[in-house]
Amino acid sequence: RTSRLVIVVERCTNDHNYSAILRTAEALGVQHVYIISPKTINSTLVDEAATEWLTVHEFDDTKECIETLRSENREIWVTDLSQVASCLTEEGIQKVAIVFGTEAVGCTAEMLNAADLRVYLPLRGFADSLNLSVATALVVHQMFVLDPTLAGGMSEDERRELRRSWYAKLASQRLLSSRQKKNKAKLQAAISACETIARKIAAGEQVNEEEYDKWNKMQTKKTELEAIDTKMALDAAKAVEGLVDNPPAPITDMRRADEHRTCFVGKNTKKKHGWDDMAATANLPVKQMATASFFRERANAD
Repeated sequence: RTSRLVIVVERCTNDHNYSAILRTAEALGVQHVYIISPKTINSTLVDEAATEWLTVHEFDDTKECIETLRSENREIWVTDLSQVASCLTEEGIQKVAIVFGTEAVGCTAEMLNAADLRVYLPLRGFADSLNLSVATALVVHQMFVLDPTLAGGMSEDERRELRRSWYAKLASQRLLSSRQKKNKAKLQAAISACETIARKIAAGEQVNEEEYDKWNKMQTKKTELEAIDTKMALDAAKAVEGLVDNPPAPITDMRRADEHRTCFVGKNTKKKHGWDDMAATANLPVKQMATASFFRERANAD
């Protein structure tokens, strides 16, 4: 992972671009993504899975983001198609924020004026611009090509805090039993239904007696869910104690899929698609350190 390079997305109006940019950041190991004016995002499209291992910072306006970048002593490089921009050939990249604006008009004048450098990626064909997420992927990848030392550019303190957060998250995904997971899902669904009823009441809409009874139980449901989450967080922290300072071997082999990476695929799916003889669907045994029993034993240890 790297925190020397951060991606800034200014007022993007397309939800699918947001998701694709976050996926690019994850694929290239860029830990921090700064989003300006995030209120335009459709949260159903940019879901938790897209940001599970990323650190996403949200800003109400451009000024607030610029001030934060300056306080972090970052150079601000803004993508720009004007004649003022320089071809992206800079080497020896230090702490940099690379900024992308909307597809239609690019970055705002405020961001352009704050730029330490305006950059563009040369195109060889007739297209004079790219889809925002494609442009982001190409530009960020090119920055890693120009300066390979960006990979892994992160302080040990930040790396340790990420391990603490990530290991606890991995543990929490495995600590609950199937019954507990179902119970938690039911509570979440009930709370969501209660919140819908609460919005109807706030809007002055009529609700029936059954809905009103459900609404009255919302706080009880929330308290139950909070108790589950609190216990799970404590158990997860205990389960990973000692692993933060002494990281285990990688749980999953992330090398190229033709020889190494595997994913679980059911036998019916394999048969349907003719995937039986593929290395990537071999369903190799899960390493002990990735199993639910491993984390549960550590959480319950005296």
